[in-house]
Amino acid sequence: MRRAAVRRRPSSGWIDPAQLATRLATARTLPELLETRRRFAPEMDFSHAPVAWSRLARLRRRPAERAWLDENLPFLEPLAAHTAELVEQSEDIEAGRRAALASALVAAGVRSEPPWNELWDAIERRSVESAPLSECDECASVAEALVNAGHSSQRYLEAAAPCIAAFASALARGAAASEDRSALLGHLAAAAVPKQSLLRAIADELRVRPWQLKPAEVALLAEVYCTRLPSGSAGGGEGGAAALVPSRGVVAVDSAPLLESLARVALPRLDRYKAYNLARLAQAAADRMII
Repeated sequence: MRRAAVRRRPSSGWIDPAQLATRLATARTLPELLETRRRFAPEMDFSHAPVAWSRLARLRRRPAERAWLDENLPFLEPLAAHTAELVEQSEDIEAGRRAALASALVAAGVRSEPPWNELWDAIERRSVESAPLSECDECASVAEALVNAGHSSQRYLEAAAPCIAAFASALARGAAASEDRSALLGHLAAAAVPKQSLLRAIADELRVRPWQLKPAEVALLAEVYCTRLPSGSAGGGEGGAAALVPSRGVVAVDSAPLLESLARVALPRLDRYKAYNLARLAQAAADRMII
């Protein structure tokens, strides 16, 4: 009987891409995760990067793993450098997969500061190039991740502005006013705070249908649109309302109508809010006294 051909594996190690993804996603410790990446680095492609960073984010929640990471942070640098290389090679990768990687990095606590700058620079550079052809939710996810990572995202927001503005305009006309877009609106508002026109369009749209928002989304939007008076200012007049400064440090948007709508929808169902979201909502309420 003729034997079936057997695929020989290089002595350095070989693994099927799907199996590699599984091993990365199920690594029991951070050292195991990093060793898997090191051992099978030649087999890794862009699809494996979000898997590795997402697993790292989950593992670091464990006290023992977090303690190990605090003492061995330089051990992450080879993974970061490898990821940056994969991003640079991702010219044909759709923006959604790049957004998934950016979100995984944020979840893992990787901010845009040394030694991670080059990784975030690569993500922004490739994202700017693909922004004109990206879907709006992909733009929102990338922009939000850049902001959350502390990365200067102005270039990306400018590149994605036509896509985001068209979407906001459609919402304002009611052409895309569907419930499943509520969370996306919150992400856009959080990511694009320098874009006053976008913030106004989102606020105007949600003000007329706040009941479609889930508790977490109400809390998020209240936080995003929350503004506070500078110390020493009094309400009313040029030194009061005109001097309002958003808590995120950008030019103020008149968000009172939206905040009032959020308050009306939140009050009857506060028992559905988790403690964390109640705290965020309470902070927004205290800043603007919306409740």
